[in-house]
Amino acid sequence: MTYLNVLLPFFSWLSRHSSYQGNTISWDESCEIIQEAIHDYLIHKLSCKIRDHHQSNKVIHPTLDSPKTIRIFLSALKKFYGFMIREGMYKFPNPLIDAGWAPPNHDFTAATAEMRPRMPDIAGTEPKRNRYISDSYFVITGEQWIPEIIDDIQLPAKVFRGGELSGWTIREQLIARMLFECGARISEIILLTVGDYRRRSAAQEFTTFSKGSNGRRVKFIRLSNETITLFFRYMNGERKEHDPQGATFNDLPDNAPVFLTQRGDPFNYHAWYPHWRRGCRAANIQLNPHKVRHWYVTQALREIYETTQQDNELHRKINQLIEYIKWKDKETIHVYEHYFDAKKHREIQDKLFKKLQEEVNTYKPGDGNHISSNVFPSKNAQKAIELNDDEDFLTDFFS
Repeated sequence: MTYLNVLLPFFSWLSRHSSYQGNTISWDESCEIIQEAIHDYLIHKLSCKIRDHHQSNKVIHPTLDSPKTIRIFLSALKKFYGFMIREGMYKFPNPLIDAGWAPPNHDFTAATAEMRPRMPDIAGTEPKRNRYISDSYFVITGEQWIPEIIDDIQLPAKVFRGGELSGWTIREQLIARMLFECGARISEIILLTVGDYRRRSAAQEFTTFSKGSNGRRVKFIRLSNETITLFFRYMNGERKEHDPQGATFNDLPDNAPVFLTQRGDPFNYHAWYPHWRRGCRAANIQLNPHKVRHWYVTQALREIYETTQQDNELHRKINQLIEYIKWKDKETIHVYEHYFDAKKHREIQDKLFKKLQEEVNTYKPGDGNHISSNVFPSKNAQKAIELNDDEDFLTDFFS
C-alpha cells in the first residue's frame, strides 16, 4: 500500500502534465524518455535538486520543500518496472537502473576478509571497506542541497562561442543571452509570451512566472539593450518565417509564445536542450542550464560587495536581489555570502602578508624603532621573565 501511495501521483502526473517533444509521455515509453519524465517530476513536483554524477547516473539532493517519501518513490518505481519487464509488458531496460553499472568483482580472499572481525576505523590498522556501489540511475543523498558557487566571469563568452561553432540560430543565441543576463530559470524564459513583454512599461523588461506560482506572472526579468534588439530581430525575422500566419511582433496576440519550433509549434525545454548541449560540447564544457542561475547570483553579489561600503546598504541590496530572484528559502543567500565574506577576508590577509613582508625586507637591527640587540633586561626583569616562564610551563602542563 505504501508503494501504491507514491506511485499513483506519479502516473497521474505522467498522463496529465508530462511532455516530451510536445507529446504526453506514456508509462511504457523508452528508458531514456521515462528517465526524463522522472527527472522533471523530481524537480517540479517533489522540489528536488539534481546534479549529474561523474559516472552516468543522477544525484538527487532533497530540499526543505521535498517530501520524506522520495526514497520510497524511487524504490517503488524501480520494482514496478522490474516487474513489468519480467512479465514481458515493458520491452526496454529498467529506467531506474544505471546503464553503466556493473556488479563489483570480489575474489574469494576479499570475500572471506569481509567475514572476519575488524579493528575499528579509528585504529588505522586496516583499510576502510569499500562502499556499496548502487545500480540506481537516480541516487538520493542524505545531504541537503547546497547552491553552487560559479565564479567564472568568462563563462557566457565560452558558451556563446560554443553556440556559434555548433550553428545556433538567433533563437538559441537569444535564449542563452537571456539566461545569463537575468538569472531566471530556463522554463521561465522558454515559455514567455508576447504579452509578457507588453505588460511591462520598461522597454528592457518581461513579466514571467516563478516556481510554484502555477503560471501566475509574479516576477519580472530585465535584459540589456543589445538583447532586446536581438529579441525584435528574432520576432520580426526568424520567428516570422516559422509562424503559421507569418505575423510580426505588432500583429501577434498577447498569448502568442515568443519562441517557436521550425514547425511553428510552441518551443519547450525538451526541444531546446539538445541545442544547448551541442553548444556546450563545442565549447568543451559541461554546464547544466540551471547552474547559470548560480552564476548570475554569484556575479550579482560580487558587484554588490565590490561597490558597497556601508553594512545597511549592503543588506538592502542583498534583499533586493533575493526579491528579484524569488527564492522560497531566503537562507539560500547565506551560502553565497559566506563565499564573499571569506574572499574579502582573504584579500585582507593578502594585504597583511604584503605589509608583513615589506617590514621584514626593510628591517635593520639597531634602528630607533626596533629593540636593540645589545639591550639586556635588569635582574628584576629577568626574575619576572623566569616567573612568566614558569606560568607558561604550568599553563602548558594543565592545558
